[in-house]
Amino acid sequence: MAEDEIHANWPKLPDGTVDWETVFENPDDGLIQLIEAARKSKTLIDCTAMIIQTLFTRNGDEDVRAKYTQKLAIIATSDLDDLSGIASKTTTILRAIKDDRIKRAAEWAAHKQERAAAREQERQDEERHKRLRQSLDETEAIFSDVYCDTIDQKFQVMWTGVPQETLDGRKLPFIVSSDFARTFENVVRDTFMPWIIANCRYIISEAKRKDTDQRKEYLEQRINDPGTHKELWNIWNVTWRHFMEEKEYPAKPKEEKGGIFGSISRVVKDAIADEGEYTREDWDHDVEIIDKQNAECREIKARLLNAHSVYLAPQEEDMTRLMNLFAIVPGDLRKEISALRQISEDMDSSVRVFESFSKGKDLELALIAISFQNPDLFLRGEKMLVHLLRGKKEHERYRDLPFLMRELGDLFDQADGSSEKDG
Repeated sequence: MAEDEIHANWPKLPDGTVDWETVFENPDDGLIQLIEAARKSKTLIDCTAMIIQTLFTRNGDEDVRAKYTQKLAIIATSDLDDLSGIASKTTTILRAIKDDRIKRAAEWAAHKQERAAAREQERQDEERHKRLRQSLDETEAIFSDVYCDTIDQKFQVMWTGVPQETLDGRKLPFIVSSDFARTFENVVRDTFMPWIIANCRYIISEAKRKDTDQRKEYLEQRINDPGTHKELWNIWNVTWRHFMEEKEYPAKPKEEKGGIFGSISRVVKDAIADEGEYTREDWDHDVEIIDKQNAECREIKARLLNAHSVYLAPQEEDMTRLMNLFAIVPGDLRKEISALRQISEDMDSSVRVFESFSKGKDLELALIAISFQNPDLFLRGEKMLVHLLRGKKEHERYRDLPFLMRELGDLFDQADGSSEKDG
């Protein structure tokens, strides 16, 4: 049975997430009750293994799945005649999995609630409401929701597991902040979406040919299709540059000379104006439009660059980075974070394995995400982040990892100082 089918039959909490407490602990048919009813140790172990494989099937779950599988393998090598002991050990694993799932579900539910509240607040703003919704029919609104969800999923990979509060007096980088994810989504909805919809009519038209209850599922599959994603990247790129890059004024037509030569020149230009002569009036009109576009661009950037109490807002230099977030495949980023987590488990081999793994890859976002998801290991104590990058010289770190060094460069100061002293 597919994971989605299993989840569909599980009890849900009012917030729509799976009720993991009931799934595991229900005295009648909870997973733990069913496992403990087994009469053979091998059955206990096989059923626990099946649960682990069922619950951790996404890209990026490999390390979590491996962790519980390894624990189960240790149990499988113990005294299998001790049924009660085996049951106790497998129950401990299942309750650890339950606690992990409850935590993940709570984080996601809180984020969805905050997103919904922020979205409702935006809808109450009449001006923004008109800009966003006045021309959207039902299918366009579904497309807008699905499109924004795909962007939010990219941020979710990075902020999941990160306490949304300052860390040791340090503000969070914006990429691991759920608050910034909502701000970014609101900007996309308010400003970009009408333009994106206008360029995605062919996709929306295809969805309209489906039954009403099938349109959302169709759009989810269509938008996440690799081929469509490339098309949407091109549209996103053009849209971003239109709204986020200030335009320069065109060359100003030369002022006409006075006297009879100037008069003759003006007469001639008036005569050929219909053929495309660029006049001072044309220039004034273009400047007026560009001024309005640039003012809107500055307004949008102000929303993104606005200071926040918990996260460090982006800087102007981060605009390209934000644009390129659309190209991120969440599953690939999740795998990179998972790999870094596995590499960090062995301090002795971590540098060598990291250097091999990082060749040809841009791991900057994954390194920042894993550092704030696991601060005790990566940012405190032995500072695994500093340890992994010790093979790079300071100028190489700033060249290859400028964003990371801007956010966390102070952690390397002491290590660099110690190296110079030792030298």
